[in-house]
Amino acid sequence: MKALKVLRYLLRPIRRAGMVETRMLDGRKKASKKVQKYLQSAPNAALHFGSGVNKFQNWLNLDIGGPADIHCDFTKPLHFLVSNSFQYCYSEHVLEHFPRAQALKMTREIFDSLKPGGVFRVAIPDLDLVIESYKNYDGGLHKDHYQAFIETYGDSYGTRGEFLDICMRGWGHQYIYNEEDLTLMLKKAGFKTVERKRYRESEYEIFKGIETRPPGESALIVEARK
Repeated sequence: MKALKVLRYLLRPIRRAGMVETRMLDGRKKASKKVQKYLQSAPNAALHFGSGVNKFQNWLNLDIGGPADIHCDFTKPLHFLVSNSFQYCYSEHVLEHFPRAQALKMTREIFDSLKPGGVFRVAIPDLDLVIESYKNYDGGLHKDHYQAFIETYGDSYGTRGEFLDICMRGWGHQYIYNEEDLTLMLKKAGFKTVERKRYRESEYEIFKGIETRPPGESALIVEARK
């Protein structure tokens, strides 16, 4: 039963807004003004990195499209972010959409933007859970959930191999992390501590109940402290 629930979450054809709608990006000067204006009114500044369709109130929301406060390309240097300025940062289903080397660069920029003691909460798919679901896969959900991928594959085999390929490469996935890999990358970025957290639970009030995706999708959640 657990494996079936995981499969339903993993195979939902959901995309982040930035992947399907691209608006004109904000230039550095315009973005910098928006950051300064936000910081002046937010003593506990919070950065939403990759907001998609979920624009958080009282946060500075960044993405390439959708209703973000600042539209930017995460593959380019984010010079408009002010060093040591944000207390919190949250990112859900973003890092896995970039090559690992690029994800590390982005993570370092987030680290630089946080104040000493600032916290970065990350929620992404869990490679270990994907592997567990692959082992327990019985093909029962292929027909209902793979229609979005028929154009890519030309057909649907309904096999566990196809399931694994979609989990690893579907929706623009570039690198799927387990806890070990994610922790190593965050520490390479400079974070002192990295702790695994439960879905929608945190010692920080701002992070309680924050996940917008189901627990089978946002299965790997950590909080890293600068």
